[in-house]
Amino acid sequence: MNKRKDIILNNLKEYRLKCGYTQKEVATILGFNSEDRICLWEQGKNIPNLINLLKLSSLYRATPMQLYTDLMAEVDDEIENRTTKVRKFT
Repeated sequence: MNKRKDIILNNLKEYRLKCGYTQKEVATILGFNSEDRICLWEQGKNIPNLINLLKLSSLYRATPMQLYTDLMAEVDDEIENRTTKVRKFT
């Protein structure tokens, strides 16, 4: 799975643009004073916490899986691998 120092691929910018919002507008709607966080999230340098991810999902009318498709695929693979290992030993 991606480490924090790696770029975390996402579809945040695409969904924001599809909805017609600027980064500043999204920041304001989420209660931030500047768009810095939105920019970092879209660049994949940081990831929103659960509450902010749910807010983005609501705003963009998209599931977290749609916003972070690649990350979700990595998580699915990791869980599948670990599940397989656990079942081998039980």
